[in-house]
Amino acid sequence: MIPKPSSVKVLTAAAAAQLVAPEAVVTISGAAGNLVPDALLRAIRQRFDQHGEPYGLTAICPVAVGDVFEIPGLDHLASPRLLSTIVCGSYVYGRRPDTGEEPEITKLVLSGKIAAYNFGIGVVYNALRESAANRPGLITRIGLGTFQDPRDRGGRLHDTAPQRFVTVCPLDGEEYLRYQFPAVDVALVRGSTADEFGNISAEREPIDGGIFVQALAAHNRGGKVIVQVERLTEGRALPARSVVIPGVLVDAVVIAPGEKQATGVEYDPYLSGELRAPNHRVEALSDPIERAILDRAVERLPGAGLVILGFGIPSRIPDHPRLPEGLRFCVEHGAIGGSPAVGLQFGGARNAEALIDTPSMFDLIDGGGCDMACLGFSEVASDGSVNVSRLPNAIPGSGGFTNITASTREILYCGAFTAGGLKVEYQGDSVRILQEGRFKKFVRAPREITFNATRNAGIRVTYVTDRCIIERRGERLVVTAVYPGIDLQRDILAQSEFELGVEV
Repeated sequence: MIPKPSSVKVLTAAAAAQLVAPEAVVTISGAAGNLVPDALLRAIRQRFDQHGEPYGLTAICPVAVGDVFEIPGLDHLASPRLLSTIVCGSYVYGRRPDTGEEPEITKLVLSGKIAAYNFGIGVVYNALRESAANRPGLITRIGLGTFQDPRDRGGRLHDTAPQRFVTVCPLDGEEYLRYQFPAVDVALVRGSTADEFGNISAEREPIDGGIFVQALAAHNRGGKVIVQVERLTEGRALPARSVVIPGVLVDAVVIAPGEKQATGVEYDPYLSGELRAPNHRVEALSDPIERAILDRAVERLPGAGLVILGFGIPSRIPDHPRLPEGLRFCVEHGAIGGSPAVGLQFGGARNAEALIDTPSMFDLIDGGGCDMACLGFSEVASDGSVNVSRLPNAIPGSGGFTNITASTREILYCGAFTAGGLKVEYQGDSVRILQEGRFKKFVRAPREITFNATRNAGIRVTYVTDRCIIERRGERLVVTAVYPGIDLQRDILAQSEFELGVEV
């Protein structure tokens, strides 16, 4: 007779918060508005405000946890006494769209009141996996030559943070980086359904993320695994194939119905992959800057293969009416096919044909499994290096960018030539600059290096902007196409802080 498993503890969020000890290392699931255990984080903050505990937490978050306004996420923990150190793959992008206020976490990081670090999403997930398997850290080329290299900033977001977590590791005559995190004491993750024995499914979530890896990192090192779910079912009611975290790893379950599926989404079965939307229609491209960029970007896509899309303008490529039929698109969080969710919903995809867990998706990326990447950019240096991780008053972080750009054979960077109030008119294929942006994006000294073009010289790189095409030729950037209606000197050369070559 098969023995009956023990029932899992079902706790209130307040009771679960008691399991987080002072100075604990916690790993928290989330990807902007996806998979955020918001009720748990809220309860931890309430306990801290009432009793002064826990304190001195170290949080390891592979992706930005929360969206600041609808789903506060990590902002619940934004106190320098409650949270002493954070390691994140990405941070909340920009400001609250309803008030324009900065996230509290951003304020703490930029002021240096907490020690904050940024490494690639794939690096953080896979370093947690290495810790779970009791291996001596993650050894990888990802991050070499970027601000995450310990010979630069070592991923530190403020000078007051000590050098930790990453070292240079020579191996067989080649350079690698070794990432090693402390053992996880508590995993705070979110799924959809728990059965009485603690088995967890994620059928109502847009992505699986890396909740299994995070749970394993805590369980295997003697820590606690606390899972927030929407609902509870009887034991063994979940199909075995649907279980994302087995109950043997789970210490407690918190039932919190009514949490948002993603930013602005109460529940969408087409986003979770439970159903396919009939006659799905993508939103038409209406912004003239997006249209000018994407019309040229799609002309440079391969006829077949797998193209990975980044946040922002590149995520709209599948909405374009003229696409090669043999292409598949994917995003770093695990969705392949379909129409990627955009903005703060980014991560999932409506009508995806496959959803894989995020750490496995990064194995595909790091191993060179994507034929092309289409990504955004914030600043471009004269050698073609790119910054996306730090803006004047924001720290979006590198996200999956450092993994993708170190491993993909061809990159299309898609973005406007200037920023801050740029207005253009786009009719037919002609572009007219109505108001130039206040900030140049092709600059002599980027704030950070998130993609090192010199170290990755073997990658073919093209910059598709709202007014021209620029290609990297050796150590130089060369304008190779100017759109009709654009003046080469006034609209391009004069808007770059460094000299561009011209071959048109």
